[in-house]
Amino acid sequence: MEHRPPATLHGAAASTAPPVSALPRVTRAGRSCAWIAWLVPIAGLSLAAAQHALFAPLTVERQSAQLITLAIVVAALPAIAGSAAVILGLVSRCRHGRGSGAIVAGLPPALLLGWASLTAVHFEEEYLGELAPARSSRHAERRLATARRTWKLWVVPVATGEGFTDADGRWVIRPRFDGVWSYRDGLAVVQLGSRFGVIDGDGEFVVKPTLEDTLFWYHAGLLPARFDGKWGFLDVHGRWAIPPRFAAARHFEADPALAAVDIGDSRWGFVDRAGEFAIEPRFTVAKSFSGDLAPVYIGGELRETSTRTRSGAFVEWRRELVGGAWGFVDATDSIRIPPLFDDVTGRTDRGWRVTLKGESVIIDSDGRVIADDASP
Repeated sequence: MEHRPPATLHGAAASTAPPVSALPRVTRAGRSCAWIAWLVPIAGLSLAAAQHALFAPLTVERQSAQLITLAIVVAALPAIAGSAAVILGLVSRCRHGRGSGAIVAGLPPALLLGWASLTAVHFEEEYLGELAPARSSRHAERRLATARRTWKLWVVPVATGEGFTDADGRWVIRPRFDGVWSYRDGLAVVQLGSRFGVIDGDGEFVVKPTLEDTLFWYHAGLLPARFDGKWGFLDVHGRWAIPPRFAAARHFEADPALAAVDIGDSRWGFVDRAGEFAIEPRFTVAKSFSGDLAPVYIGGELRETSTRTRSGAFVEWRRELVGGAWGFVDATDSIRIPPLFDDVTGRTDRGWRVTLKGESVIIDSDGRVIADDASP
């Protein structure tokens, strides 16, 4: 009779639990799918936890779009992997008597996350579909009709707030805002509390009231707005055409398509619609282009002073330019008119209104004095 050593507990365990490499291929595949079904949601939650850093520069609508897309991916992938684990586990169970672990591990993500992904898709279609930019001629025609209609609306303040009426005094946008500004490009800036947003011609938010400040009107399809302490430019779809990164900004003009921006410490330049500097930031202050020229303050500094009343309860802040002078730059970054002027107060149909040696005069595009400001 052949002598055999007694079976040990370790030996018995080894005989009932073969190494993973010895398991049937279908069983190993089921286990892998089950692992994926549980690890993907964990990775997705880690991404969602970082959403502030990823999506904070975006408007609320764009944040929602990004988060819902992330939710769909995070839910759909593990749901598919869980379903595959269940199917492979059933096949392995039928063929080899193994696979219960894959079925148990894959069933919860397959059911719960499958339902979650379908819910997220439905929510994206119902909610974000209304926020999507113009993707068809039909939507573009609706925007054009809205823009034409909003030109005829009037800002009306009442006790309950501010809204818009038509020419006959009928409410078109109910007075539910703390402040409203007239429509341009079919959109209007509104204020709720200390925050600003943008509404369309139907009173629906294109940009939720999350902005800290704006310049109140769209110019050339872009709105300067401040978010998280920095200025950028929003397009008519509520997206950041130029993300917030400037200390201050002015409106874009149609031609040339440049906007004055301050990168900080009173260093002004001009950016194009892509956010690239067409004129490097080398001016103390810059104003918007009008025609082919923009007023710029060259040299000196912007000095801030404060005046306090006797009681100390009120402080008046004053900003004053000292040590330099105003000149004019063109779109090619050339100083067309040298810095000779104490102030530039605007442009008329005759030319630029400036202050020269304490007198208000009108100059042409070459810097020649053509009239006194008081002359007809």
